[in-house]
Amino acid sequence: MSVANIPVNKKKSEFAKYPAGDKAILITAYVILGIFLLSIILPVVYIILASFIDPITLQNKGVTFDFSKWTTTAYQRVLSNGMIWVGFKNAM
Repeated sequence: MSVANIPVNKKKSEFAKYPAGDKAILITAYVILGIFLLSIILPVVYIILASFIDPITLQNKGVTFDFSKWTTTAYQRVLSNGMIWVGFKNAM
């Protein structure tokens, strides 16, 4: 038996099995979902980055990737406040 006579079953992807109209709807839905996802993720990333930057630098220059301007002062102030620990205790 020769190798040339063996039929090759190429498996189609699930997306390739859909008709053209359904593909257009799926692509549109994925684009809308991607935009929605970015509209949620980008502000959260901005808030996390901004929390490490000195407030004056943030106000004057915005988010900067000059790591010498980054501080943990905001976290130190929050965690040194006794009321935050009361809030954590009440949340349990």
